[in-house]
Amino acid sequence: MRLIKQILFVAGAACLTLSSPVFAESGKGAATSARSLELAERFVTATGLDKIMEQSLEAPLPQLLARQEDLTPELTTEEHQLLRQAVLDAVHDAQEQLAAIIRTRASVIVADSFSEGELPEIVTFYESPAGQSLFADASGKNRSRETEVAEVDAFFERPAGREVLAKLPSIAAKTKLAAREELPPILAGLSERLCAAYPAACPGETWKKQIPPKGP
Repeated sequence: MRLIKQILFVAGAACLTLSSPVFAESGKGAATSARSLELAERFVTATGLDKIMEQSLEAPLPQLLARQEDLTPELTTEEHQLLRQAVLDAVHDAQEQLAAIIRTRASVIVADSFSEGELPEIVTFYESPAGQSLFADASGKNRSRETEVAEVDAFFERPAGREVLAKLPSIAAKTKLAAREELPPILAGLSERLCAAYPAACPGETWKKQIPPKGP
């Protein structure tokens, strides 16, 4: 199996493992205000909900790129280097495209989950240092300080915080379902982009060298 086909296969398989119950995307039935959608989009960005599928596209890359020469033996060393960079660039662009689509859909889900009166307090918290400390990475960036821990505890003891705790699992599940629906055309575009430039890396294609021209 060729390199590009394996990347798409593994990414698609990772997406399918995100099991989510089936939900209706809109729960309130009433028209959502522009203000609610603006606040909801800020919540999505602050919590990283729009990146929920990022690993589905990225996870297979290290292992597959390590096997690149075996998967595409027709390519020269220079062509391997160009293909590797083309794959990385294309996957990054696909991630950005998918995140933008999910941001829009997740914003509707969030706006339908909270009232316009609840959203300002929720968004203010998640955009604050205390709220961002909930997403500390392994390096310690955004790690909670003692004062931030107290602010986090205080938020989740208030009604808005309790609403978040009650509704976030449903919001995440609905967002994963939306992401699963949006991923196939993103993968198709990724395949088309890479196969157009590197037919040898795709299954069933006649090898025609189409290495991108070098810069001036």
